Amino acid sequence: MHAPTPAEQRGWIDRLSIVALIAAVIIGGYVAYTTRPWERSSVTDTPLGLVGGGADAPRPGEQAPDFILARADGSTFQLSDTGGQPVFLNFWATWCTFCIQEMPDMQRIAEEFEGQVIVVGLNTGDSIEDGTGYTDRLGVSYELVYDTNLDVTEGYRVRAMPTSYFISANGTIVDAHFGFLTYDDMLSKVNALLEQDG
Repeated sequence: MHAPTPAEQRGWIDRLSIVALIAAVIIGGYVAYTTRPWERSSVTDTPLGLVGGGADAPRPGEQAPDFILARADGSTFQLSDTGGQPVFLNFWATWCTFCIQEMPDMQRIAEEFEGQVIVVGLNTGDSIEDGTGYTDRLGVSYELVYDTNLDVTEGYRVRAMPTSYFISANGTIVDAHFGFLTYDDMLSKVNALLEQDG
């Protein structure tokens, strides 16, 4: 037996690194596949969920699909019953890092535009307990509703997190954004929403 040369040691380390990388990719892919709640089928026998809805993702200029969902306290929220105020609707999940990062800025928008725009965080697929665990720590006080059966999420054809809709007081979608929004992005879109509604 002889001691491995530095070149042999590097080769062995390189092979181990490749095996570890392949294993990480396989495990990561499996976890991502099995935890994507928007691909689960949903059946609900409660009055909560989408009220109507089309086959394709709603677009700006179209009517936002109405829904009724539960808040953490057991009361319900209906999109079409917002007292004549426009809505900033944000689909989020606890596993979505960017969704959680948006929340403090959404809270800021909710406070700055209180009485003018309703900010709604629509959780997709988490339990109410899991969802409130995050929102309580972040001090979120804007409207939070829970689509535990993914009926509304599927009705809106949400395929990316976060997804945001900016909806006029009459229920028309003014803007839609798929992905992370900065505070400045939110501010610009909310101001445009108010101008459209004004």
